[in-house]
Amino acid sequence: MGSQAENVYQFKGRKPMGEGNGFVLMYQSIDTQPWSNDPFCMLVAPFLIRKAAYSAHERQYGKHIIQLEIGQYVTTLLNLAKSSALYGFYTKSKNPDEAAKSAVKRVLKILSEDGFLECKTIGKGKDQCTVITLKNWANYQAKNVSVLKPIREPLEKPIETQAGQGVEQDSKPNPEPKPSPNTNKGYKQQIKDNADPEALRIEKINEVRVKGFEHFWESWRESKKAIGVNQKPPKTHTYQKNFMKAFPDSYMKKIGHKGFIKEINDMLNLMSEAFSDIESCQAQGKRSDFENYVSMFPALFLTRKQWREEA
Repeated sequence: MGSQAENVYQFKGRKPMGEGNGFVLMYQSIDTQPWSNDPFCMLVAPFLIRKAAYSAHERQYGKHIIQLEIGQYVTTLLNLAKSSALYGFYTKSKNPDEAAKSAVKRVLKILSEDGFLECKTIGKGKDQCTVITLKNWANYQAKNVSVLKPIREPLEKPIETQAGQGVEQDSKPNPEPKPSPNTNKGYKQQIKDNADPEALRIEKINEVRVKGFEHFWESWRESKKAIGVNQKPPKTHTYQKNFMKAFPDSYMKKIGHKGFIKEINDMLNLMSEAFSDIESCQAQGKRSDFENYVSMFPALFLTRKQWREEA
């Protein structure tokens, strides 16, 4: 038996609107706002709540590269009219595009004056787009949305590069080995293991690599959920057969700790661009240039290593 949400929204002949497709909080107080009796406002406002960015990421929209923060959405007046279903009221108008854009502009003015959102226009003419910020979106959704951010802090212990000598300065020195309660032979072997620089490097590499994989894995899962795909790839197998092949020990030593963090962030940037474009195209009823990412598994993503081509 499915969850309560799946039982409630599972209509015959349709794809279930279950929890696996993601959700946002929609408070009942939306029905008591000054603009709640305006049907167009009640189309646009809930749509923006559903589509606002759940994590900070860089997004290419037309010719513009925009850094979206949590609670922001980038669109055009016409696309917003079509995506929010407002456009349907003007299909029989003499000039439906202009009529719908005028209606959206009026709605955004009302919501802006009420303090619900802020708008910032970027570009001119055909290249113009609007970044909409829902002021309190993060406060209301924080407990229910996993915020995925690029890695900026060290992933545990640093890795020594081939050009370096010893471990990096911000790593802690290894403590002196303590006598083993076992035989004298075991104690000597323990000293040898602790003193082996190569063994120490491999240990640090493994720790950092696992941390990087966990960050990638969670980002991939959240991105898939955002486009309505509930994918369950084998995590351990993906790490051992694909991630370690993309980042073998020799390569990890070559690029070092900072280089590894850069690559993880390059991966996240490519994923953000792809899945954001898919989500936007889904709302507009268009086909994304990244359509292959919809069914793609992380194993194939790691095998192709496209983030190294894009970097």
